[in-house]
Amino acid sequence: VSTQSTGSIVYISSRCCALRKLEMSWLGTNNQISTPVLCHFLRNVPNLVELRLSSCPILASSVLETLAIYCSNLELLDISYSINGLHLCVSWLTNLKHLKYLNLGHTLMTTSELLYLLAKLQNLEWLLIGSPSLIADQDTVINLLTWNPCGKLKGIELWYWDKISFSCISQFLHCHGKTLVELDLGWCLSIGLHDILPNIAGSCPNLVVLVLTAHHETTDAGLIDLSKGCKFLWYLDLLGSRNITFTGLHALGIACHKLKLLDVSYCSKISVEDVASLQMHFSHISIKHVETYLQKSKVFSAEGNNRSL
Repeated sequence: VSTQSTGSIVYISSRCCALRKLEMSWLGTNNQISTPVLCHFLRNVPNLVELRLSSCPILASSVLETLAIYCSNLELLDISYSINGLHLCVSWLTNLKHLKYLNLGHTLMTTSELLYLLAKLQNLEWLLIGSPSLIADQDTVINLLTWNPCGKLKGIELWYWDKISFSCISQFLHCHGKTLVELDLGWCLSIGLHDILPNIAGSCPNLVVLVLTAHHETTDAGLIDLSKGCKFLWYLDLLGSRNITFTGLHALGIACHKLKLLDVSYCSKISVEDVASLQMHFSHISIKHVETYLQKSKVFSAEGNNRSL
């Protein structure tokens, strides 16, 4: 660990007592700071409200203990992609009673530990828990959120929760969909065996962001339902859908006037020509379609080769 870096951080910490927002993601990746030095710094920022420590290899139990004792006013905490013993520290997070935003994506936490944490945090509005490698009983977690909510959720990320049952997520949406503005169900493969769009359309009228990556059974009928029920939609990810066609996307574009970003990459029934036609009708929508990009790249490459000749 660099002595100069350590000395600088210790010196700066004495001048940061009024600090409210702090971005420290990737801190420690080059061995430029140690865990004890980070703890020392955090003891001097009692007014901290937002802290991001994503992909931070020096994050350990002692850091979360320090946060719980000295930074109890935290409202936003991001410790995603930080797997260094996090499954041992969950009890400390329960002391952060003011948390509204919590990102635990790609961390090591078991079903029982996550259930314990969610039962204690009652003010959450944004919960990001993607890629649950140690969460075996996923329906139990969703049922807890359904019947014993940890707050009025505005956004939830369940990326790669591939064992949730369709009935379980449908019940969750029915109970809490009205407050949701962001919903990420990307790679939820068991849900993707059905068309979830009618359930979303009927339960989530205020939705702005919807991610349904790899939901193969999404249909045009579901898109039409979505266009009727989710008028505020701004971003929609349908990457990998097998059944949607130009017809469904056209209906969506007509009804959802706020739609700005649409990802239809690897949708087998959406052609380059379909994307060109949609872009002509809805110039305000930025459409991501990998196949279109690859075709343009080939054209540009061929033109470049011709010019060189």
